[in-house]
Amino acid sequence: HDGVPVFIELNQFKSTQTRLTEMIRRELTACNFPDDFAEHALKNGKLLILLDGIEEVPAENLAHAIGEIRQLVQDYSSNRFITSCRIAFYQSWLPGFTDGFLAGLGDEQIRAYLVNWFQADGVRQIQKANEAWAKLSKPENAGVLELARRPLLLTFICLYYGKNFDLPVSFGALYEEALAILLAKWAREKLPGRKPACGGLTAKQENHLLEEIAGPTFERDEFFFQKKMLVNQIDRFLRNELKASGIDGRDVLEAIEVQQGLLEARAGNIYSFSHQTLHEYLASKRFHNQGLASRLAERHFFERRYREVFLLLAEMEDASSMLLAAAKSLGRRIKEEKLFSKLVLWVSKNYRAKSPREKLAERLNAQRDVALLMVHYFNLYTKMRNLPKPESYFQDPLSKRHD
Repeated sequence: HDGVPVFIELNQFKSTQTRLTEMIRRELTACNFPDDFAEHALKNGKLLILLDGIEEVPAENLAHAIGEIRQLVQDYSSNRFITSCRIAFYQSWLPGFTDGFLAGLGDEQIRAYLVNWFQADGVRQIQKANEAWAKLSKPENAGVLELARRPLLLTFICLYYGKNFDLPVSFGALYEEALAILLAKWAREKLPGRKPACGGLTAKQENHLLEEIAGPTFERDEFFFQKKMLVNQIDRFLRNELKASGIDGRDVLEAIEVQQGLLEARAGNIYSFSHQTLHEYLASKRFHNQGLASRLAERHFFERRYREVFLLLAEMEDASSMLLAAAKSLGRRIKEEKLFSKLVLWVSKNYRAKSPREKLAERLNAQRDVALLMVHYFNLYTKMRNLPKPESYFQDPLSKRHD
């Protein structure tokens, strides 16, 4: 594109007062462009504006953020605009954009990655790469191969295979083992002139610390956090959990950032986890260890940002309690929506089997379809407060037009 690229992380929408044009101006000024360059470039169509991570915008600011993007595109349409978002979250909120989907790594790319990984440092281990690929190619490992199409997860698979000479059995097992390998590796590293990794914390202690950071911040819908807040939380952890007095929270944060890269400084004194998936995994571990899965399911089961968390929690514990909590929440919300109550009663009445085997498949399909409609609506309604009322989605279920 013939334009100056400007990268904007959308999770910076901290309030309904945030303005995209001001974010663009700040970004260009920070890169030593003149103060008036942003306005001039916008008016003359000289910018390629890259808007990253719609799904990371706090829920209460999402409608405002999308409105800001629409207004920016309308006011400065001669520029080029690209947005990125997880496919599961995207709702075609931006008319006029062409939807594209980032393809996963192909088989040959995965094989090349394995070869490059295992022959690192000049040591040729082509045989290990070939063995790893042979296992990934087996039909029973099709699920792991799909994970390998994402570069970060392929890195974790390489770490896992390098230690175990086998593939992980689940998504959660992959993250747990890979993170344990990384933390143990960094804890052993004592390079000349470098302080002990993470102020001397063990890998287990650091993992616990990261979980304590990830869980509360995820619940608060915070993907970015102030350095002062992080340092205070680390100090609290060291004091309360480890009874440690000789370790400074600032040193620990610096070690995690510089030596490991799990937490990254984004701008000024603002930090985040280096990858959102790491944030979700560590938050899931904390929720599991604290016995919070059912409570979260009852409160947040219909929120898209919790999707990966609930999938991970379902691997860590019996999912029955979460499903029961979600059903309880759904029942309560159905009662609040009179139309939904009518719809559920209508399905129950018209698709009640006279005997256990009679019309069982038809009855279950009808019930499932209604459940999917309700989940779809609640997903949208939770994220976008200005959606139409439910009555605009369905015909009255008691009328004859129930097809």
